Amino acid sequence: MSKVEDFLVEIGIEELPPQQIETLVAAFSQYLQSYLIAEGIAFNVDGVKIFGSPRRIAVLIPAVTTQQQERLIEKRGPAITAAYAADGTPSKAALGFAESCGVAIKSLTELKTDKGSWLYFSQQVAGQKTIDLLPSLVQKALAELPIKKPMRWGNGEFAFIRPVHWILMLLGKEIVKANIFGIDANNVSYGHRIHAPQAIKISSPSSYAKQLAAANVIADFSQRRAYIEQQINLLATQQQGQAVMVPELLNMVTGLVEHPVMLLATFDAAFLRVPKECLISAMQDHQKCFALLDKNGQLMPKFILVSNLDSTDPKTVIRGNELVMHARLADAAFYYDKDQQNTLESRVEQLKTVVYQKKLGSLYDKIIRIQKLAAFIAEKINADVKLTERAAYLCKADLLTNMVYEFPELQGTMGKYYAQHDGENKVIAEALEGYYKPRFATDAVPDQLIDIALALADRIDTLVGFFGIGLVPTGEKDPYALRRQAIAILRILVDGQINLDLTKLFVEALNNYNSNIQDKNVELVNFCLERLKPLYCNNNTELFASIATLNITNPYDFVERCRAVEDFKSLPTAPNLAAANKRVQNLLQKNPANGANINKQLILEPAEQELLEALQSKQQEITPLLTNSNYIEVLQSLASLQQPIDNFFTNVMVMVDDEKVRNNRLNLLQHLRNLFLQVADISLL
Repeated sequence: MSKVEDFLVEIGIEELPPQQIETLVAAFSQYLQSYLIAEGIAFNVDGVKIFGSPRRIAVLIPAVTTQQQERLIEKRGPAITAAYAADGTPSKAALGFAESCGVAIKSLTELKTDKGSWLYFSQQVAGQKTIDLLPSLVQKALAELPIKKPMRWGNGEFAFIRPVHWILMLLGKEIVKANIFGIDANNVSYGHRIHAPQAIKISSPSSYAKQLAAANVIADFSQRRAYIEQQINLLATQQQGQAVMVPELLNMVTGLVEHPVMLLATFDAAFLRVPKECLISAMQDHQKCFALLDKNGQLMPKFILVSNLDSTDPKTVIRGNELVMHARLADAAFYYDKDQQNTLESRVEQLKTVVYQKKLGSLYDKIIRIQKLAAFIAEKINADVKLTERAAYLCKADLLTNMVYEFPELQGTMGKYYAQHDGENKVIAEALEGYYKPRFATDAVPDQLIDIALALADRIDTLVGFFGIGLVPTGEKDPYALRRQAIAILRILVDGQINLDLTKLFVEALNNYNSNIQDKNVELVNFCLERLKPLYCNNNTELFASIATLNITNPYDFVERCRAVEDFKSLPTAPNLAAANKRVQNLLQKNPANGANINKQLILEPAEQELLEALQSKQQEITPLLTNSNYIEVLQSLASLQQPIDNFFTNVMVMVDDEKVRNNRLNLLQHLRNLFLQVADISLL
């Protein structure tokens, strides 16, 4: 059995972009593992560990076999007919193939297949030492890393995300001899830049994390992040508060430090007159600090900063951060005060000078379109039309404020605060923020009617406009986030239980544009509905198709039908009913019913009579259920038709010679099929 050793590789780098560390080290590990597997080198997949900090990316792969497995090399060459001339002389193709295999042509054999015979080479090759293969595998993995803009250093011979300063490569306790980026690999790493700048000889891969920890470096990114989060929460609890823990900020801070030290600082309480969202954005975006909220959710005049060292004078560190924070918050307060000197309404006219999209006009043109469409939607959902129109007129005005220019993520939020300051109706002010929901995948949808009307109008106008000028998402490319807009529309309609038809909404939106916009209604509806499948139909193609075939373009109604079919599938009678519907569908495709009413005089068999009576009874029973869209109850009711349907197919011949009787029975089956099609096409299940 081959011996196994742990393998460790560390790339020491100048400070990395903090938001890319996790992605880089994960990719490095993935590529390394895939190349080891490709070379037939076994290792303990479950024990792989990754490390990443501002100055290093590292991977530890345990139990790596020190000898590559023996391999069979097989190559197929040219066809025998092309390999030799009539006199048996080998052709240039045959000789070239033999040379590429490193053998004489007489060493090649013949491979016979159903498609002909071919020159064939096979050779059992002894495995190489893993330590000899590792340098090239590491270099290949580094070359595959997702680095958009590599940096060159020195004489420009090498390029990587940042200049590389050291390479550590160990297989067990043995140094892997390699030269990468012009640097010889060894067993030396470095600890914290200030606390432990001296070189550290890593005794073995398994001791790597402990030795760095002793040198004031928490090398494991996930462990460091968890420690930072724990200490921030502990410090916040001690202040009887709660930290505003944004995952993006936590990841950013984790990528900025190797030896995290949490410190509590304060700011002037006078700044609390500024909306807390502004202050929190300033703390997070500019200073990478964590804000604190009290038990009532109000901002406290305190914040937590994460330092990268244990200062001998932490008070000075805190004071320095407080001074910088004061300047940032003073800027926010200045923007807030200056913005309030002009009303939102006074800014709307200025939107005429702001291009929304060169073919779709200005932002002012967009709000006029939104205003019309939002009013149309408001009327449909019983929202206040006048308040909706007013909110639509003001909905983009805050984009011209200083605060939103400085903090783009506050659009909508600042609109709310400025509308309140201007004395606008409270409902309007809330709508200016609420219509941005959902802002992200897990965000809630708007729950107020005016917010819903605005949210739908804005996104629908965007989809109709961009599709109308041909800016349609292709493959993975979606620069205008149109897929996200479509998903938001679906979530608002379905989660909000809003009964609106997409076709009608898109037609109404199109009417608000001038004639240079193409009608892409059908494509748009399909584009949106296709996203219902992963969102609400569990990516079940058959389930989705059973509804889509009915051309239902009301998303909420579509999903309600999906839920009904999902429930129906769990019934014991479902498989037989689906099969019966499939049989009926096949019969009617080959022999379409003439659409005439069922002639009771031509009902000749008892099973035929039984089915007719059952269908008539069920139609009366489900009609009120359909009126209220109680699709689950409809299908549960129709499930009881299994017995009369089975009796019919057992005892009645449909395709009899008598044309009138045959057509009457086909009409009966069409009636049966139509009952189910009022909910879904279960023949597709």
